[in-house]
Amino acid sequence: MQNTAMFNKFAVLLTFVSVLIAGLQTFAQTTPTKIKVDSIAPGFWIYQSYGNYNGQQVSANGLICEGETGLIIVDAPWDTLQTRQLLTWIDSTRHKPILFSIHTHYHADRVGGLDVYHQRGIKAYATAATIARVDPKLQRDLTPLQSTDTVLYAGITPANIYFPGAGHTADNIVVWFPLQKILFGGCMIKSTDDSTLGNIADADLNAWPNSLKNLMQRYPNAAIVIPGHDGWRGDSIRHTLDLLNQGKAK
Repeated sequence: MQNTAMFNKFAVLLTFVSVLIAGLQTFAQTTPTKIKVDSIAPGFWIYQSYGNYNGQQVSANGLICEGETGLIIVDAPWDTLQTRQLLTWIDSTRHKPILFSIHTHYHADRVGGLDVYHQRGIKAYATAATIARVDPKLQRDLTPLQSTDTVLYAGITPANIYFPGAGHTADNIVVWFPLQKILFGGCMIKSTDDSTLGNIADADLNAWPNSLKNLMQRYPNAAIVIPGHDGWRGDSIRHTLDLLNQGKAK
């Protein structure tokens, strides 16, 4: 009888610990995440927001450019909460209007906070191919670019928009800031931190290598290349090409 009572107490304790661990895991998954903002050059900042991919927290890179007349944002954070955090950071530190945003493809890590931009009256640009693929609820928030090879300005600061060909998705574009030699490559570029190609569910693996070669030919003197996720050191374009040649799918 005494052994049975001890066993029951142990079973209750084990159940309590299991419930506690599950609760802590749920809390960790639902606790609001705070964006991170890093300066990479005068007038340029990378912001990182966070989302869940295959049960793991993943960071996503976006870019802020400060021009003479206002700010350009490349992409949007992963969700509305983090997008509000980004706008709060801009309002409290830059004290300039946000002129527009540019969205490099249709996945959630690029357009997740679009509705917040819309509420603020921020004009959000994307290609017709991106608008066609994005969640229909977000299509009203996007303005089509006139071309897949065009330039937008913040004062006299140009942002060159270019579609090099399909890769991570069929619609992925890049944004080039020629005065600073900064290339925002987005998710068609893998960080040198990455050992695989990551999410290739919508990728064109056959076209991707040629699209990277187009980038290398067009921007041979890029000083900073920003991938869609993780760090931005080293030759990430060449690294992505190597991963493709090695067949490093996740």
